[in-house]
Parts: sequence; structure tokens; C-alpha cells
Amino acid sequence: DHRDLHSFPTRRSSDLRILKLTPDECGSVMEEGLYTCLVCNPAKQKRAVTHGWKDEEFARDKVPMTKEEIREISISKLHLREDAVVYDIGSGTGSIAMEIAARSSSIQVYAIEKKPQAVELIEENRKKFGLDNVQVLEAEAPEGIVDLEVPTHAFIGGSSGKIGRAHV
Repeated sequence: DHRDLHSFPTRRSSDLRILKLTPDECGSVMEEGLYTCLVCNPAKQKRAVTHGWKDEEFARDKVPMTKEEIREISISKLHLREDAVVYDIGSGTGSIAMEIAARSSSIQVYAIEKKPQAVELIEENRKKFGLDNVQVLEAEAPEGIVDLEVPTHAFIGGSSGKIGRAHV
């Protein structure tokens, strides 16, 4: 492993030791005591400064997904604000929901999907990206959304034609 861990056993200052260990070596340290560790990863990937995630970043399987270019235009056209409440109806893989939620932790996103396999993928993507502001709902629109808080924005990726019959 190419990461270095710097371990500082906490003792009297006269006994202070600084150890430079690999993750595997840390597992073999047998001396008891309190340690402070500094983890250095020189291979850390730099964070992208442009918005938008590549399609390959999402768990997908055979579930439909809004493609990267359409996601970026659609999200941009929503003109989201802080504290928005967003419905992603027919969420598929959750790609729209994930990218919206990643914009701000103050945005609440409801990823609404009726297909169980897709719901599992949305949850997998939510965990992968660490997004606590996405609520995944296995439901059919419009019936499954009537008890949710009122949205400020909605993206309709799919509703099997039922959303047109809803009175919103």
C-alpha cells in the first residue's frame, strides 16, 4: 500500500516516538496505549472543479439512467436554491437525485422509483456518494408522493404516463 501512517504513541514528552508505518504494519503494533495517527495519501485524487459526474461513476446494472449531458442541462435549468425540496420521479439509478443532493446538504431530495431493482441501485449510489439528504422511496407516482412535503422543484424521469393524470 502506498499510503503512510504516522503514529504518535501518547506518553510523557520524554518518551515520545514517531513511527512511520504502512496500514499493514499498524495492524501488528502490540504496544498498548493511546495513539494519534496522521494518514497521508499522496495518491489522493484531486476533486473536480467542474460540475457533473461521469456516467461511469454510478452503479447502474440494466436500470435506465439519465445520461450525463441531459443531467447537466436539466439540473442547470432547475435553478436550484439552498433549502430546495426536490422530487426525482422515476429516479432510475438516482443519478439526477445524487447530483442535486451533492450540490448542497441543505437540499432535500426524494428519489421516487417503483421498480425494486432500481430502488436498490439508488440506495447503493446514495451510500457510495455519502448523501444523507436523499430519501429513497419505493413508490409509484402520483399516489406515492401525496404525503411528502411540497416540492420546490421536480424532475420527472419517468412515471409510466401517470403523472399527466395528477392534479398538481
